[in-house]
Amino acid sequence: MNGRILQTMGFKEDELQNIIINANFSADIEFVVSPDSNGYIEVDGKWDPAVVKSFEQATLSNGTFQLSQTERERLQFFTLYWNDRDSTITVALPEGHQLNEVKLDSSSSDWDLTDLSAKQLELNNTSGSIRLENIKAPRIELALTSGDITASMIDGDMTVKQTSGSLTADQVILRSLN
Repeated sequence: MNGRILQTMGFKEDELQNIIINANFSADIEFVVSPDSNGYIEVDGKWDPAVVKSFEQATLSNGTFQLSQTERERLQFFTLYWNDRDSTITVALPEGHQLNEVKLDSSSSDWDLTDLSAKQLELNNTSGSIRLENIKAPRIELALTSGDITASMIDGDMTVKQTSGSLTADQVILRSLN
């Protein structure tokens, strides 16, 4: 049922400013330096059909990469599929490029974000785990109803709202913890 895909979307030097994802899938999301002055978003791994469809329908318009699943697709994923942990989204940006906003919303996902530089990072997840490593963002907002948060090498103010689960932090500046 799960199919392996490799899909790449390229963009010009400063074309990507925001990443908005509203979907249920677990993935490693890596931010890397592009080999040239252009950038790309690459999706690799095993994904269920609803997630593959959402990748195919993702858009890059007015500086914003947007990937959304319908409520039906999100529910279908929640009840039928679980991703393998080798699913990766790589975002390659020109050296020194800082995104304005990265926003991820989900009802059930495990996310692993590394090497992100943005003005704002916002993660909202009902159930799952969040791991952040080497994140540079003046404003970081994490909201997790049930699950664990691990954060290391964070440069910025972080607000955490968590109902149940653990919070493990190393080299992090915490502004508030609810």
